Amino acid sequence: MPHVTISLYPGHSQKEKSQLSEKIRDDVIEVLGVDEKFVSVSTREVEARDWRNTIYDREIYSENVELFVKPEYR
Repeated sequence: MPHVTISLYPGHSQKEKSQLSEKIRDDVIEVLGVDEKFVSVSTREVEARDWRNTIYDREIYSENVELFVKPEYR
């Protein structure tokens, strides 16, 4: 607890995804005051053609999700 999943288009290097994950982990630790050993971060690549069905409809605007930072592409 907690776990963060980053969904993004393919094409980013392992180094970029690792750096992003570490920065997000560090922010989670700072904001929530939890120990590093309890924080996990993963990435998953979603093709542009699948974004609407996979992310937009199912996750961003799902009834089970509290969206605090909204995308401007709606």
